[in-house]
Amino acid sequence: AKNSFDKDYLQDIVANYKKLSSYHFTNKEIEQFHNVLIANLKIFTEYFPYYTQYLHKILNSPSKKILKQAIATFIASTDQEIARLNIIYYILIGLYILALGLIVYLMYIVEKENRLLKSLKKQLEIQAISDPLTGLFNRKAFEQHVEFIHKPFFALVNIQNFRHYNDFYGTKMGDYILKETAHYLRSIIDTKLHPAFYRIGGDDFGILIEERTPIDAEAFGKHIYDAFVQKKFLYKNIELSITVNIGLTRQKPLLETADMALKTVRKISTQHFMLYKEDFGFFEQIKQNIQKSIIVQKALQEHNIVPFFQPIIDNATGKIVKYEALARLTRDGLYESIFPYLTIAKEMKRYEDISKVIIEQSFAKAKKFKKSISVNISMSDVENSATLHFFGELFERYGDILPLITFEILESEALQDYEAIKNFISIVKAKGCSIAIDDFGSGYSNFLHILKLDIDFIKIDGSLIKDIHEDKTAQIIVKSIIDIAKEANIITIAEFVHSKEVYEKVQELGIDYSQGFYLAEPRLTF
Repeated sequence: AKNSFDKDYLQDIVANYKKLSSYHFTNKEIEQFHNVLIANLKIFTEYFPYYTQYLHKILNSPSKKILKQAIATFIASTDQEIARLNIIYYILIGLYILALGLIVYLMYIVEKENRLLKSLKKQLEIQAISDPLTGLFNRKAFEQHVEFIHKPFFALVNIQNFRHYNDFYGTKMGDYILKETAHYLRSIIDTKLHPAFYRIGGDDFGILIEERTPIDAEAFGKHIYDAFVQKKFLYKNIELSITVNIGLTRQKPLLETADMALKTVRKISTQHFMLYKEDFGFFEQIKQNIQKSIIVQKALQEHNIVPFFQPIIDNATGKIVKYEALARLTRDGLYESIFPYLTIAKEMKRYEDISKVIIEQSFAKAKKFKKSISVNISMSDVENSATLHFFGELFERYGDILPLITFEILESEALQDYEAIKNFISIVKAKGCSIAIDDFGSGYSNFLHILKLDIDFIKIDGSLIKDIHEDKTAQIIVKSIIDIAKEANIITIAEFVHSKEVYEKVQELGIDYSQGFYLAEPRLTF
């Protein structure tokens, strides 16, 4: 193969072959080897030219060039692919590193958000059990904490005549008094007792103590009362003296028994604190409440709730100008006021049903007798979509007598949604009805709010009227209400006019209308 292209080499082989062919040997083995060699040389000389010819063709074949080109192309293409793969590899590595960085960053953000959420959750939990005005625990917190108290001692502290501060000076002073009372209570109770302080609601505060060592209840109540007697509060250069009543208890349910003790205190003018005793009859009260709930349920089912109508008198002419519809309950053939059952009705979620019965019957009476009638509604009625739908149906059915109807909104309830009450007033006024604020001066009076509402009447609460003939403070408050009402063209109505002396005083003060048992009792017919 090495010398296949050397022609002289082939000629040398042929010459040697011819020369060797003439040799013969006597030794058989050598002769045999010689013959084999000559035979191989003959084959070689005959076929080697063909071998060289075909080998030359093979070595100079065009496919070899094509193969080289294919190999070169393959190598070049492979190099390009490898280069691309390297680029993709580096991109993927970069993306991987970027993803790792992003994951780390997101983990940081998530952890940060998690901390914020935990902080927010903690704040919301605190807010859920705290009173926003005073910073004390609220009633919800009280109900939670009571579960973990083994030997409870509880004081329910109430600010006497708190509503008068609101009525006379406005809610800002009322808020100031509540905050200062909360702060002062915390300062006068011995911290060694480990007390927890609560704003139970309105002007009621609670002090809850785990009685590890015996507490002298009388001394405890006297200490709180005396501390407030001695304390002077100053609001915008106005010096205030705040008096409190205290209900004390060790008997569960704490809030209910303390409230019963507090109610007992209020009945005794010379007493300002009292410890609950078994003979106060708390559980008897529960029994009575159950009986009342049964009576209310039965009265609604048997349609035994009807309106009575109490005349409202014009103080100038002595004539009846309208009637207020008051709910009465029929039991055993006798009529009685619904008032003792209202609290139970609200707890039973049947107060709305009672309101609907009275209002619908009053609309029917106004249509039949063509009399002006006032009906009472609460803030829950104004904010209840079902009740508003009920009113809409009444307006459709009794559209011709709507100018005879006055809606009396109970002012003693806090206005939870001021816009809702404004919208309600604008709707019913557009229908021709009138609007009165009932029990004005009983708790949340604020002339700024009232004057912003398009009302026609203010009914001054009975707590201000009942002793007005001899109560100078009540006279001052009522006079201020009258003066502002006259400026705003609002008619004033005195409630609870129960005697000649009271009637003469409200006339003297200039109240427009009066209502009370002295003038006329509620009656079934006009």
